[in-house]
Amino acid sequence: MFPKIDQLIAQLLSEFNSISEERRMVLNDLASKINLVLSESHSLNLLFVCTHNSRRSHMGQIWGSVAAHYFDLPLISYSAGTEITALHPSVIQMLMNEGFEIKSESIELNPEIQISFQSGASVSCFSKLIDDAHNPKDNFIALMMCTDAEANCPFVPGAHTRVAIPFNDPKAFDGTSQVLKAYSATMMEIGIQILYLFNQIKNDEK
Repeated sequence: MFPKIDQLIAQLLSEFNSISEERRMVLNDLASKINLVLSESHSLNLLFVCTHNSRRSHMGQIWGSVAAHYFDLPLISYSAGTEITALHPSVIQMLMNEGFEIKSESIELNPEIQISFQSGASVSCFSKLIDDAHNPKDNFIALMMCTDAEANCPFVPGAHTRVAIPFNDPKAFDGTSQVLKAYSATMMEIGIQILYLFNQIKNDEK
């Protein structure tokens, strides 16, 4: 891991007590479901879903990829939405501030952006629908990152199951002086919970 990402992970691992008891129950149940699938297939995909696939779903995908490397788990993370937009510029700037490396050679409205967290390890992020060719068609669990996607996407074809883990939308701070602080706070909240989830998966393996 890049040094700043290593430091960030260490910080977030110490903050599990910030997760509510209600959310811990959801994450513990999800960890059990994931381990049940892993016991049979030895690998599993996670699809993080939010309406525009521009903010929270990408944050979930990124943290899922980081956590899989950190805990050495056979889990591959993807993201999708019910509409196509683009990875939001404030997400990109926030990631750079937190120590991720960003690479994009496209000037398209919805460019494919490579987000690296260690040498030779990156996450490919761009806005896409659930049935996009880049996303898995089976052997995956859908993680609904916002209440809107949960309500408007009642069925995700091919998913083993779907689990609602909604987070507040930092979009509310767009255009304000607090925008990057808000995006970072959401990124950290998602990071704490994804690291907690993966830690539970790893512990349940033993």
